[in-house]
Amino acid sequence: MKKKFSRFLAALVLLAATVDALAAGCNMLTAENIAWLTEQGKIARAHSSFPISFSSGMVDVDPNLEIGGLIAEAKSIPSEELHFIWCSAPSGNVHFALNSSPLPSELGNSIYETGVPGVGFRITQVRQSGSIGAIPRDTPWIEEKPGQDSSLNFGAGTVFRIELIKTSEALPSESTISLGNLSRVYGDDNKTVVDFNAGSVKLRVLPICHVDQQEKNVDFGQFGPKDVSFDSGPTKDVKFDVQCSGPTPPVSITATLAATPDSHDQSLIANAGDAMNLAIRLRDASTQQVLRPNDPTSEIKVEPGGAMEHGFALEATVLRVGTAPPTAGTIDATSIITLTIL
Repeated sequence: MKKKFSRFLAALVLLAATVDALAAGCNMLTAENIAWLTEQGKIARAHSSFPISFSSGMVDVDPNLEIGGLIAEAKSIPSEELHFIWCSAPSGNVHFALNSSPLPSELGNSIYETGVPGVGFRITQVRQSGSIGAIPRDTPWIEEKPGQDSSLNFGAGTVFRIELIKTSEALPSESTISLGNLSRVYGDDNKTVVDFNAGSVKLRVLPICHVDQQEKNVDFGQFGPKDVSFDSGPTKDVKFDVQCSGPTPPVSITATLAATPDSHDQSLIANAGDAMNLAIRLRDASTQQVLRPNDPTSEIKVEPGGAMEHGFALEATVLRVGTAPPTAGTIDATSIITLTIL
């Protein structure tokens, strides 16, 4: 076994002496290097590209995001074990560099300015082990044994990541981040062996919105059996305003309803009071569109059209349900209207 290892090492050193005798240091893989690595069952390429893509082309930014907070993240597809450069004895350097010269952010921590006010970026190599290497960086290489060359690789599962980070309160209401051919890896021969290409993403700062009334009580008053049927009954207005501020108006406001559905009619809100065979309908007063409780597909969506304020005009109606006649008692129910603002 020892004799076999000695022959293997000699062959490696001989390869370095015959192929790379004039190329000390870390350099682009040659055809001979790739052929030899392939024979060893390795994946090797003279040049590789890693696209780093955002999951969405549009990102909404929380206006209350703190400085230093993460706006968006882009990742490459996890790498296979990839041999990307050949280092010849006695030593060399591998450089992970940025292609432009962006200004370092005042936040430090390997964050650089994107050119869009208030938005910085950080690019890192995330290994499968969880360890992280920031880019840019220089990685020196030194022979493990005298005269022994080596190929360097990205371990299986390696991911390259770009983080967009809030660096100040100066974010514009809308912007586009285009980092393009952001970074490269090269050795002592200055030949690019790896490229990192970033996709573009649009950022939009969300408005800050609130409703004019957090709680609203609806009193149906007193009514008798003749006042209620399966399609009409005592009705009260449920009105509230959504008021927004910030650099951008809301594009849309969507209302959904959380409440206990009636067992006879799932589109109605169950009555928790002691009056039997009665339920409550909540709908848009103008369009007559019913908000069904606990149904994520049931929604009232409005587009304010650039306005910073929008009023909702709903109506709540007590209706008869079931086959038995209603009984005297109270009407009581609690429901929550959730507003999603984009």
